[in-house]
Amino acid sequence: MKKFILLIFILLSGCYPVVETSLNNYLQNPEAYKEKKVIIVASIKDVCKNSDPLIGKEIKLEGFVKYIGFRCYPYWNFILMDKEGNSIKCYEREYRVEAWIIPIMALKEAEKRKEMIIAVGKLEKKGLLELDWIEYRGEIIDTDYKPPSVSLFF
Repeated sequence: MKKFILLIFILLSGCYPVVETSLNNYLQNPEAYKEKKVIIVASIKDVCKNSDPLIGKEIKLEGFVKYIGFRCYPYWNFILMDKEGNSIKCYEREYRVEAWIIPIMALKEAEKRKEMIIAVGKLEKKGLLELDWIEYRGEIIDTDYKPPSVSLFF
């Protein structure tokens, strides 16, 4: 299932190969990453200290979850924290009223067990991460997916 989702992601991302790298490698040789979809692997601490070179880029972060839901923000969101207390707010613009149950359950489980998750998305100004997907226990969960809704009123 994980490989199938990754294959679909690659096909939908313009058939560019997906490459993970550090910010230093990317800045030292940007030509090497031309014609590739680049995901910059960073730490939450680095993003909190200096987010300017990462704004607008696809980044990958790992941390612990503090689940929020829809409180204090118009979109579904959660806080991703490292062991030192640095944090970044991750949100999904697609979910405004109700979120897909799969990412909710994964985040609540990770928070309860105090396990780390991986969040991948585009870093925006003010240190917000607009999610593309999360990974928990080896499963990739597409946060852009909106399950079909069923109306109970005809």
